[in-house]
Amino acid sequence: MTRPIFSSWLQSLDADMRKANRSVCLLLDNCSAHHVDMQLRNVRLAFFPPNCTSVLQPLDHGVIRSVKCAYRERLIQRLLLNICMKHPTDEDLFRALEMITAAWIVTSPAVITNSFTQASLVTLQASCTDPAEPKEGSPVGALDDGIGDRAVPPSLTSARGELCAMANEILDGLSIHEFVCADEGIVVHKVTDEAIVSSVCKAADPDEQRPEQPEKTSP
Repeated sequence: MTRPIFSSWLQSLDADMRKANRSVCLLLDNCSAHHVDMQLRNVRLAFFPPNCTSVLQPLDHGVIRSVKCAYRERLIQRLLLNICMKHPTDEDLFRALEMITAAWIVTSPAVITNSFTQASLVTLQASCTDPAEPKEGSPVGALDDGIGDRAVPPSLTSARGELCAMANEILDGLSIHEFVCADEGIVVHKVTDEAIVSSVCKAADPDEQRPEQPEKTSP
């Protein structure tokens, strides 16, 4: 993600919200690309406190993992189809974007609602405690009732088993959890010089680290 890309998307979102006569608030982490100087009419930006993203950010409480599971399942299904038809198993970027889009579409409202609740940002009302049932066969249905960090839908586990039986070398011995979370820890934005300088200054402030000397008193 870069600042120009994010700015362009924000302008488009603001225009859409203005046409729909809606106002929304976006909860953002402190990625440098999110800090833009723009005048928005129908979109408000609110930033999480530093170093609290993993606790407060709803996406980290099941949404990202749900989309990853649905995407990985589609990826395995494509691999199985290509193997059966003796086609190349490589996938291009366009196909990957199609599968990610499909994975987001099948993500149920219950997953998103539960993630905001687990992040303690909202309190479920009585009308929201019994969300609509996910579609039958939905690859993320198993995540709706409890978005645990280790939750994996049975359909993904089954698809992985089929792939291992046909071409185990593709997964190279990865467990189902390693397969789903293979891209965790990858840096997706550039750290700015200001952020580096700030972190270094906070880590080593000579005024804060110098021990206090007792005051000398005259005899």
